[in-house]
Amino acid sequence: MPTHWTILFRAALREQDPAKVPKLAQQARRAINDRVLERGTKSSDAQEKEELEEALRQLTLLEQKREGLYSPRQGH
Repeated sequence: MPTHWTILFRAALREQDPAKVPKLAQQARRAINDRVLERGTKSSDAQEKEELEEALRQLTLLEQKREGLYSPRQGH
């Protein structure tokens, strides 16, 4: 079952209108950070921790691409 942060994250990644991406990415990032804080120091779900970290990396790449700071030749 999708969680709040995953719904927002997927919406940001799928958005086709470049003008809407920053707001969606910001909402997703906020939801991810909220989930990280909710988890606290719990280490019981390593998979979720990895998913949260990967989502933040992908949002950063999305934002960099939008700002023209990302080049596929850089490797990330």
